[in-house]
Amino acid sequence: MIAKGEFERGAFYMLLSALTLSLFTLSSKFGTDTTPYFLIVFLRFAAPLVVLVPFLFFTISFKDLFLKCNLKMQLLRIGCILIYQYSIFYYLMHAPLTDATVMQNTAPLFIPIFERVFFKHPFEKRTLLSILISFIGVLCVLQPHRSIFAELSVVGLLVPLGQAGSQVLYSHQAKSENQKFNLFHLYFLGTVASGIVFLFVKLFFGAEASLAPLKAYTLWMWVNLLFLAVTSILNQIFRGISYQHGKASAMAPFLYGSIIFSAIIDWAVFHHLPSWLSLVGAILVIAGGLIQLAQKNK
Repeated sequence: MIAKGEFERGAFYMLLSALTLSLFTLSSKFGTDTTPYFLIVFLRFAAPLVVLVPFLFFTISFKDLFLKCNLKMQLLRIGCILIYQYSIFYYLMHAPLTDATVMQNTAPLFIPIFERVFFKHPFEKRTLLSILISFIGVLCVLQPHRSIFAELSVVGLLVPLGQAGSQVLYSHQAKSENQKFNLFHLYFLGTVASGIVFLFVKLFFGAEASLAPLKAYTLWMWVNLLFLAVTSILNQIFRGISYQHGKASAMAPFLYGSIIFSAIIDWAVFHHLPSWLSLVGAILVIAGGLIQLAQKNK
């Protein structure tokens, strides 16, 4: 069982993670307008690594990075993350944004399954109910098209599977390993793997790989890239702290807060007003988190 205060702290940091995730998504949206697909995926890992390394240089011993960590679990997690990243972008290339976002937000439904498979955690009925109510709210907010049920959803299914697997593994790492080591391995291994894909993209996918677009970056583009790096790091830090206070399935409904934050950002930046159905969805998302909170308070 999780103590009341512990759960509330975990929920608070997961909401912070949801907020920084929304800001990261906004920055990514700006980035994809000016940067080729394979390059932006590479920069998604490389930019945070460049920002993070100087800080780590003064706070950790680099010789311990690969000696005092579970490298097998790190590799398994980055594998899940890469599946998630490349699947969501591929899905976005062939389907509406709302459908891709729905597929991404089904991840919490799979988290209890992965917890059962990886760590033998039992299912909690209240947690499943909370997640389902929140997901219905997500559907109300996003209102996906019928194309979400097309054959492309086979690929789209890899999105929540990859994300759910990575979050369950990260939840375990946050309790058992150094948080700074986890951050380094995420961005270092992600940079290496996505960099290899980028370098051999012509061989693998028949597409051109070039760093030329970086030469055309304006000051705003570089500032946006820095913002992307910072929000990505903060998202991981807040989520790691949250997982130290509760397992992934218990904290998952609060990550749906990113839908609400994104709706607010969408209105503030792009002047898109939510519909009444979106407002109902937001209420359901909040209700899902309150069910979890009420259960833990008991």
